[in-house]
Amino acid sequence: MKAILIDFDGTLANSIPFLYTTYLNFLASHGKEGNLKEFQELTGPKVEQFITTLQKRYQLPIDVKEETSKYKEYLETNYIKEVLPFPDAISTIHKWDWLGRQLGIVTAAHLQLVEDFLAKHAPNIPFMITTGEEVARSKPDPAIYRLALQKYSLSPAEVLVIEDSPNGIKSAQGAGLKTFPFKESWYSVAQWVESNG
Repeated sequence: MKAILIDFDGTLANSIPFLYTTYLNFLASHGKEGNLKEFQELTGPKVEQFITTLQKRYQLPIDVKEETSKYKEYLETNYIKEVLPFPDAISTIHKWDWLGRQLGIVTAAHLQLVEDFLAKHAPNIPFMITTGEEVARSKPDPAIYRLALQKYSLSPAEVLVIEDSPNGIKSAQGAGLKTFPFKESWYSVAQWVESNG
């Protein structure tokens, strides 16, 4: 095993409570009420796809591009202040780096947000980053993982993936990658990587 590709939101970054509250507040600002089931179904796509889906579903009288820009601006301003890595995530990743594993982030999140988070919490780890901005179709489509393989000259047999959402898992598995379904425990992640690497 040569490389470990890690999803960002809900896997490396313990961001789901923050993102859920942001989603609820967005709908509330337009007089609508969201719910956890819908939020979980929408986890994975890019912000613009997320806003477009909500606009159509709730028939919101909004400009999607304008609302997407506002949503991204809010995330970038507040994410770094409020979101922390999951316990043991950074120490586990440091160990993999020390062991010579290539490390990648594969996410629909905005590149600047990811870079700012990593600069704060994992400044000495050389991550390969692939974001939804680089593909036309985001998770659950496998395009983003196929792009990561291509960018870093990796074959599926050389890669392990850590993903938390059903859309992310479908995306990685669709690219032929062995995938661990993350459930908020980096101890179990470390055990899985050790047994599969």
